[in-house]
Amino acid sequence: MHVFDLLREWASRDEATIREMWVRGSLAALPEIIELLAPERQTQEITDDSIFDLIQFLYGLYASGSRQLGEAIIIGSDYVDQGDFESAIRCYEQFIETCHSPFYQRIAKARLHVIRDKS
Repeated sequence: MHVFDLLREWASRDEATIREMWVRGSLAALPEIIELLAPERQTQEITDDSIFDLIQFLYGLYASGSRQLGEAIIIGSDYVDQGDFESAIRCYEQFIETCHSPFYQRIAKARLHVIRDKS
């Protein structure tokens, strides 16, 4: 099970359940999720009062990053299919500039590298 599967499960829970899970230490994958999606949050103190909002925030980053990367892949692939490698490269570069989640940036950089090798 990937840590994002856990995040998706946690995001579906109510606030009381998340607080209880936090107190019991059942959110052990949280530091890894923060590192993948929002490393700037690693230094923030997490409390019983902030844990639910943090989970919801991280899930929002996960969902929006996935959608945005999917769009970039579709658009970039269309450009590649048309032989327009420069536009495909710009598409991925723009995504990388606007996305702040290292997980999605790494995927986009890998796609960008493949395109640059083809052009």
